[in-house]
Amino acid sequence: MPVDIETNPGLTQVKISGSCTIFEAAELRQTLLAVAGVATPVVVDLSAISDIDTAGLQVLLALQKQCGLVLFSKPSRAMQTALDLLNLNRCFSIEA
Repeated sequence: MPVDIETNPGLTQVKISGSCTIFEAAELRQTLLAVAGVATPVVVDLSAISDIDTAGLQVLLALQKQCGLVLFSKPSRAMQTALDLLNLNRCFSIEA
């Protein structure tokens, strides 16, 4: 599961690709810990997530809690389906 992190002055961008399930959750959490210490807003691109379960959602919610400002953008069909199914849209700050 590739995660691209790009830190620029004033903004950190993260793009998560592939599956975000219980099988990848520990690795994803470790990777995203690097982002938790940045002092800039974080934009997480969700467009390339092919599969996500509650473990993956939990990691993303933890990132949101640990960072000052996290905006999630471009949810993939799999991501949007999971948010709708679990009624979690209000828990994620989805950027239009």
